Amino acid sequence: MKKLGDHHELKIQIRRLNELPSDFEELVAESQEQEHDFIRKMKVDWDAGKNRFQLENEVVNVDPYANDPSIGRVLHVYVLQEYRSDPS
Repeated sequence: MKKLGDHHELKIQIRRLNELPSDFEELVAESQEQEHDFIRKMKVDWDAGKNRFQLENEVVNVDPYANDPSIGRVLHVYVLQEYRSDPS
């Protein structure tokens, strides 16, 4: 864990998923309340099989703007309101 300031810790875990977690709808609902639509769009793409991060060695999306398939881009990052330093 990495210390952030005097009172925060950062713990990141990256795992391959074969299905979305059962409580994913709660994340979608909160993000919609915060007017962030990208989580809902990610779920729609997942449900349609359009984007499931299933390419060989794929952890992040292939960057569509780079001319190099080895360059990735992290998409769909959402921090729950309760974990933000400024929860507004």
